[in-house]
Amino acid sequence: MNFSALVNMAGSGDVEMKCFTELRDNQKIDSAHTGYFGEYGIAMKPDWASRNGAGQVIYVNPESFLTTALGRLSAIYNSSAHFGKGGGKWSFHALRAFFDVWSFFEVSEHRYEYEWRILGKSSFVGNPEGFEVRPSTIGFSLRDMLGLFVPRSDLDHFRRVLEDKAKVESVSPSLIPPVREVGSVLLSDAERSAVADIFRRDPLA
Repeated sequence: MNFSALVNMAGSGDVEMKCFTELRDNQKIDSAHTGYFGEYGIAMKPDWASRNGAGQVIYVNPESFLTTALGRLSAIYNSSAHFGKGGGKWSFHALRAFFDVWSFFEVSEHRYEYEWRILGKSSFVGNPEGFEVRPSTIGFSLRDMLGLFVPRSDLDHFRRVLEDKAKVESVSPSLIPPVREVGSVLLSDAERSAVADIFRRDPLA
């Protein structure tokens, strides 16, 4: 079964989410990121992500066995699991559980994003009784940040912004997160080509 078809089976259950790209030490990201998401980024500490329920996205091939298995589960769900015992009654608990799982899958062509997600509420399901209430916004302070990435022309401006925020939050100047040029974490054209060559290799070879 095609992954796009599975996504369509989810119907109108859009799920709010906060999306992040994993950036490990000395790792760079694909420059396609800035073309789609913009040239500004906030690097958050892992413990902040953990406290707020962040999870890694699972990338699947659209025609893979896992996609087919997910399709079977979706078909079973679609035929029976979301109906109450009385028949014809939606079980929002089942819907919420279903979308909680589905929200962490993505097509393999987007694997260069190394994405993590923090789920919000489903626009269709909401927050049924027994499930945690998920806020639309998630707060953070300078102590939760590892750094800030901006275009070169904005470096000085955002350094002043963080200095002013540090005074408000009573953060020592030595603990203010660094502000770096966004180009310092982007792959060059040559590096992108090398990564593409690796992805093109036969995984069974």
